Amino acid sequence: MTAEIRRLEAIFSIYRDDSELSRLNRHGRLTAPSPELLAVLTLAASVHRETGGLFDPTVQPLFAAYAEHFAKANTRSRDLPRKIFDTALARVGFKAVRFDAGAVAYTRPGMAMTLNGVAQGFITDRVAALLKARGFENVLLDVGEIVALGGGRDGRGWRIGLKQGPDDDTVLERLTLTDRAVATSMLRGTTLDAAGRFGHIIHPRQGLVRPAFPRVSVVEDNAARADALSTAAALMTFDQISQWRARGVDIRV
Repeated sequence: MTAEIRRLEAIFSIYRDDSELSRLNRHGRLTAPSPELLAVLTLAASVHRETGGLFDPTVQPLFAAYAEHFAKANTRSRDLPRKIFDTALARVGFKAVRFDAGAVAYTRPGMAMTLNGVAQGFITDRVAALLKARGFENVLLDVGEIVALGGGRDGRGWRIGLKQGPDDDTVLERLTLTDRAVATSMLRGTTLDAAGRFGHIIHPRQGLVRPAFPRVSVVEDNAARADALSTAAALMTFDQISQWRARGVDIRV
């Protein structure tokens, strides 16, 4: 399992210079992408459409601009200088990503992607599939996101606790899952500033925003889709969450 996780990290990691994603970001084009990268981009395109663009992996230029902004000494404002914000924003837009079995390419200069909002779930699904193929059909797996295979020890489902927030281990809600996945996003799960006020999930049109909820969890058939949807849901208003619930999506806040 460790070898498979390392193999997938060599595709999706934004921190490894030799990963497929890093090479794509560096050159703006990647020939002969792996089937796994294409699968994640296909899912990303679907969730991007469904969420009206809230889920957008090409937000990386905005993230980088904010990271550089907060790295400066004594920076307290969340606002970027207008020119820097506009330049970064012009490089965001998943519709400007082209991909097929031959290549992945950006159609605008300076674009970059982060797949941190979906790849973790995808890797969790792959490890779960490997375990199931080896005969492990009753497993609770946590590889960043959670997959529950089978009905748990007593056959009634795996019991999972959702904690209050990144710095609070109080269990806010308990779930019972059978052959389902749950992913959680917290805007302040990783923070950009030293004071810990501003979180890492960036709105693809507005930049840093004040979240309506400190934690959002999504229960789905697979962890990759749950991961992508929870990333988008972390940016949603209460009304938007209600609309998604009315469509049958299991969102917990």
